[in-house]
Amino acid sequence: MSRLRWLISSALGLGLSVWAALPAEAARLLNWRFDRSQNRLEFTTDGAVQPRAQLLANPTRIVIDLPGTTLGQPMVTETLGNGLQNLRVGQFDPNTTRLVLELDPGVVVNPRDIKVQGLSPSQWVVELPSLGPSSPTPLVPGLPGNVSNGVAGSIPGGIPSGGTYVEGWRETPDGLFIRTRGPEPKVEVRRSRDKRTIEIDLLNSGLNPALLNQNFSFPNLAIESLQFRPVAGNPALNRLVLTVPATAPNWRASFSNLGGLILLPSSRPTPLTGPGRSPIPLQQSQPVTPTPTRAIIQGVGLDLTGTQLLIQSDRPYNFTAKPEGQEYRVILSPAELGSNLQGPQLDPNSLLQRVRLRQDDPQTVSIFLAPAPGVQIDVPRALNAQVVSLTLRGSRSIPVPQPNNPNPNPNPNPNPNPNPNPNPNPNPNPPYTPPYNPDRPIGLPPSQGRPVVVLDPGHGGRDPGAVGRGGLQEKQVVFPITQEVAALLTQQGVQVVLTRYDDREVDLAPRVQTAERSNATVFVSIHANAISLDRPEVNGVETYHSGSPEGRRLAQSIHQSLLENLPTRDRQVREARFYVIRNTSMPASLVEIGFVTGAEDAPRLADPAYRSRVAQAIAQGILRYLQ
Repeated sequence: MSRLRWLISSALGLGLSVWAALPAEAARLLNWRFDRSQNRLEFTTDGAVQPRAQLLANPTRIVIDLPGTTLGQPMVTETLGNGLQNLRVGQFDPNTTRLVLELDPGVVVNPRDIKVQGLSPSQWVVELPSLGPSSPTPLVPGLPGNVSNGVAGSIPGGIPSGGTYVEGWRETPDGLFIRTRGPEPKVEVRRSRDKRTIEIDLLNSGLNPALLNQNFSFPNLAIESLQFRPVAGNPALNRLVLTVPATAPNWRASFSNLGGLILLPSSRPTPLTGPGRSPIPLQQSQPVTPTPTRAIIQGVGLDLTGTQLLIQSDRPYNFTAKPEGQEYRVILSPAELGSNLQGPQLDPNSLLQRVRLRQDDPQTVSIFLAPAPGVQIDVPRALNAQVVSLTLRGSRSIPVPQPNNPNPNPNPNPNPNPNPNPNPNPNPNPPYTPPYNPDRPIGLPPSQGRPVVVLDPGHGGRDPGAVGRGGLQEKQVVFPITQEVAALLTQQGVQVVLTRYDDREVDLAPRVQTAERSNATVFVSIHANAISLDRPEVNGVETYHSGSPEGRRLAQSIHQSLLENLPTRDRQVREARFYVIRNTSMPASLVEIGFVTGAEDAPRLADPAYRSRVAQAIAQGILRYLQ
């Protein structure tokens, strides 16, 4: 762990907020499960509830909110597969339990195909359409097809014998998704000496002809151009060529189980800026190669996700966008509307309320977009010489009818002696996973007499913390340990809140704020230590407090438990002024569980079984203190 980083005070205020009290007659989410055989989510509450459902993009997720309902335990998750990454269940706010089904990258679902049904006011099912590899994916050109009907089609082509067919691409919030059919090909990634070119080779593959001779640009990903090229002399070898600034991060490639190549940068790229590149002010023009002949606007439609408006033409043109009143106006020139061209058919659930097409003069076309409430429209950008895209950012509601049975009985086959304490979760050891909104702390206000422990896994995201022997990263060690400590404490009736629920970077002040907002009984920050790799003889555990008597007692309890349960060296309990333990108002401790640079500690910390022993020791130390 970087000592200097933890000693620096943040200038941010704590900004404490007041949690609302729970309703006196709140329903409770009793149980839930995802039935893979029927591709549906089932859940039961102990009282009547009317869910709210919506489909959100980037990443695509189905969100089910249960107003007036509590969970009574920390965030839990279940890994699903078959087009779904996971199911997450957590307390979104004191009055709302939230269930989130997150889809795999590249998977598309129409909200009209999602059916929410109430078997009774307390029993609900959410039925999903098939999300397998055959699900239509709204790839963009080279695969626009005829977008005037609102459907992005694909160009048919043959799959190489025993090989992989590259169909098209889709930009995601984090990178690119390359849609493929067939087996996973061998992939090789390399970068040129001048750092300006990244080549990704796909062995035994074939390309959709529509991708050839195209030059795609992704300013937000710092990609100046992307080209799909066959390699001369080897018909089964195709290459993706990315042109990037020399300072851009490296890119890595991995395959999705739904048929597709996921390309992600190793770190967050700096968006391209300058003439013709995004971000640009909304009022400025983004020129396309000028042409003396007017472009014919052939289609204006939404892709299958409903989150992109695509404008297709037969040749390049210039475009400008600006707000006018409650509408966005996109101006195309030199251009004319195609014969009998109409805008997309919009349903009440669309992110756009209205699309108007107008020929202003022989050289100019205007497209007026009226967004639905809460929807933002990004600046337009050219996907290629013939297609311009505008991304729509917002949510699409999913209809939820009234339940079938007015009798709120959670048991469809009543038993005269029902179990008064049904298991609220079929998994007795639920793992901790990211909530739908990781920036918003998950957890109920503390119950009277019930201790609240805030656990702080150090570092995360772009900040790996200390990096030790064999590239072992501190964040990779401390996060699974924190998860297990949380599960162990929860089993003992302790309420647990984490400062982060996934691999993301969190500043120091928000970590303290989470502890204060949760009215924590104790705060424990979990880290791994480091020193120069030339000092492999330095090993052992250290535990810190900020000088308060209770903080010292908490640190001593955790430290003693580590020494009793682990074959580790004693580097003592110490006083320090680390930001997170100095600025919390409750007893706080920071524990260093070993050295990732140590010859003894590093292989142990890389071992999941040893990390479990560390988690058990920390949990035991916390429980001893609370007792």
